[in-house]
Amino acid sequence: MFALVKMQAQPAYELHLKKLLDNEQLSTAQIDTINKANDSLIRVFPVSQNFKAMLFQIKKWCTDRNYPAGMADAQFNIGRYYIKEYKTALALQYYLVALSINEKLKDKHQQARTLFQIGIIYHQQKNFLAALGYFSHSSALFNQLGEKYRQSLSYYLLGVVYTELDNFDSAKVNFTRGINLKLILKDEVGLTESYTEMAKMYIKEKKPDSALALVNKSLQLKLVMNDCDDFLSIKNKIEAEALLLKQKPKLAVAPSLACLQFALSTQNPDLILEGYLIAFKAADATGNYKDAYHFQSKYLKLKDSLFSLEGAQKLNTIDENYHIDKKQSEINLLRENKVLQSILIDSFLVAIVLLILVVFLLFNRNRLRQRANNSITKEKERSDHLLLNMLPAEIAEELKRTGQTVAKQYDNVTVLFTDFVGFTIISEKLSPTELVAEIHHCFSAFDKIIEQNGLEKIKTIGDAYLAVSGMPMENKEHAKKAVKAAIEIQDFINKRQIEGGKFKIRIGIHSGSVIAGIVGIKKFAYDIWGDTVNTACSMEQNSIPGKINISRSTYELVKNDYPCTYRGKITPKNKGQMDMYFVE
Repeated sequence: MFALVKMQAQPAYELHLKKLLDNEQLSTAQIDTINKANDSLIRVFPVSQNFKAMLFQIKKWCTDRNYPAGMADAQFNIGRYYIKEYKTALALQYYLVALSINEKLKDKHQQARTLFQIGIIYHQQKNFLAALGYFSHSSALFNQLGEKYRQSLSYYLLGVVYTELDNFDSAKVNFTRGINLKLILKDEVGLTESYTEMAKMYIKEKKPDSALALVNKSLQLKLVMNDCDDFLSIKNKIEAEALLLKQKPKLAVAPSLACLQFALSTQNPDLILEGYLIAFKAADATGNYKDAYHFQSKYLKLKDSLFSLEGAQKLNTIDENYHIDKKQSEINLLRENKVLQSILIDSFLVAIVLLILVVFLLFNRNRLRQRANNSITKEKERSDHLLLNMLPAEIAEELKRTGQTVAKQYDNVTVLFTDFVGFTIISEKLSPTELVAEIHHCFSAFDKIIEQNGLEKIKTIGDAYLAVSGMPMENKEHAKKAVKAAIEIQDFINKRQIEGGKFKIRIGIHSGSVIAGIVGIKKFAYDIWGDTVNTACSMEQNSIPGKINISRSTYELVKNDYPCTYRGKITPKNKGQMDMYFVE
């Protein structure tokens, strides 16, 4: 009933699935079949909003009937859906829940699949240490299960991650294990990918001869497969880099220019950047400073024009692709016209067909332009959303407008600092999955509370949470808003403990002045400094579980709005005596 061959009619399948889900007499065996079919469907086809709703309906069905195996599969499929929507944070959340359930069910097959998907997300986010842990775990499970193909993929990605971490010995071991399995499986596509990535590793390790040998192996396979057009660019780049390492810059010029020429033909900004960079290196190494300056200028200009955070978000080239598609459509149209004219010369039918084709082309052109404009808008919104998720709105706008920000001093702000009590002891009693899920749940709630009260989240440091009120936009009620947010955070933790939450919390608040700005050039972050931050931290450290400890400066600003109890003069570490108060 759910065979893949029937999935070719996706709308019909969705309609059939809806009718089944509306029938409350479904068995767990039927749910298992549906989950497996959906897993295949999500991998093969684009999925609709209606299909998303049905995924959540399946999850609810499993929850209401306390069917954990179906629940884990449903969570996994929802994670897959969000991956297709480029919502990796949401996908990770559902994958972690699926992993937790499968660990309790001791379902090693589903554990391994979920671990692998989580590893891919962390690799995309360039969190290589986290990716390494998940890929290693999935590889071990695939090995136990005898799933050679998936195990070969895990070895391949472990090799890629170890290369990113400059651990070349471990990278070679894993690449070699993956290649041996792919040879057994006769996976020619996988072999070319493994040989190519291993060649890139040898370039990074400065072993050009080994890199050239492997990239030539890949080329031989590609020639047999008759699929070497795109690969020639990769081969040329690796060859140019290898020749530069071998101190043969003149020989590196030709492959570097070939690599650039192919990159320019693709209109892919990432490939073009790589092409300009390798062309610059070759020209510079040969002393051709005129061309080197030209290529470097092009490289820097293109790099500056792409809006990027860690290389994960770039402005795409949809508009240029549209023009290429339009020109190709016009070429195709001319060819079609020529054939028609040769067959039906001087006939009335030719005029009718041409008219229809022209109308269709104009309609299609407008449709493609609209689609391109919509895609550009979506990409810009996605980039803006990502930037706003890292920086305050005013700072993000300044960064987009000028390309830089200036550190500023804010004289009247209130800093809020929280910390979980006994975090180290509690973390030892929880699995890594349970620990991450609980912290994520709590900090997500804190984020909402902070936003609702007009505060600005600065960062989390392990199990600590730092936020500030009264900046970057000044607010005379900064202290009141910070205390209100602290009370709501404390209420949430109290309620969470009743529900089975693991943590108690201490909160400290202090008012004063801070300096704020962006630090670093990679993975940059908005941060605050000054004695006010240190004092807020001291307030938290000298608080007690379940209490909000504030300084005198904050007390003077909120005493008419919130009842407070004077604690006396207390001496924090590395500070003199300070008046402290509990907010009641």
